[in-house]
Amino acid sequence: MFGSDDDTEFERGDMRMAKKRRWKSTAIQQDRMIRYVSGKKPFAVALVLLAVFAVCVGSRISYVQARASAYVEQEKQLEQNIAEERARSEALIEYEEYMKTPEFIEEIAEERLGLVHDGDIIFKSVTR
Repeated sequence: MFGSDDDTEFERGDMRMAKKRRWKSTAIQQDRMIRYVSGKKPFAVALVLLAVFAVCVGSRISYVQARASAYVEQEKQLEQNIAEERARSEALIEYEEYMKTPEFIEEIAEERLGLVHDGDIIFKSVTR
């Protein structure tokens, strides 16, 4: 039995089983590797998406901050314009009150109409 053809068949079968085991072992390792890599892919994709999102948000934040600073500057300018216009408005109100006084009426009568008070002496220049 031990030296017969049955032994060679046994050895051949044993070798076939060893090959099958090696193949199975390699297939299991490959399967494990595929699972490991495929398990990392969603993480890598999520990481890339997170990086893109962070860049987009960062650029948007800088844009919004630039616009906010421009609006603050514009607000300061408008507040200054408002203060100037209020001062001008107050000056016009004071001038309107002055226009209602007798002094203003006399001033305009003397300047524009050439009128004088009774008893005033008029001097005229003589040009040759």
